[in-house]
Amino acid sequence: MNMSMTIGFVIGSLVGSVIGALITLMVAPRSVADKRSQIYGDVNAEVDRMRHELTNRIQELSTSIDQSRNDLSKQVADFIRTKEGDAA
Repeated sequence: MNMSMTIGFVIGSLVGSVIGALITLMVAPRSVADKRSQIYGDVNAEVDRMRHELTNRIQELSTSIDQSRNDLSKQVADFIRTKEGDAA
């Protein structure tokens, strides 16, 4: 899953959560203050969950990039040593 797909998923989840919260507000038999409080709580919980998920995904990507960079550095060093050996 690439970064743009992850961000798209997070944005879609957030929009879906807000729409769901608004529908709940319209159909729930509660006072407006209670509904508003519940919606804020639900939205904040979803934002926190998505923030945690996105943070984990960014850490995974960072680790993958670091590993790829290290592998590439080793390959380049080996290639240079091979060419220096061929030239001698």
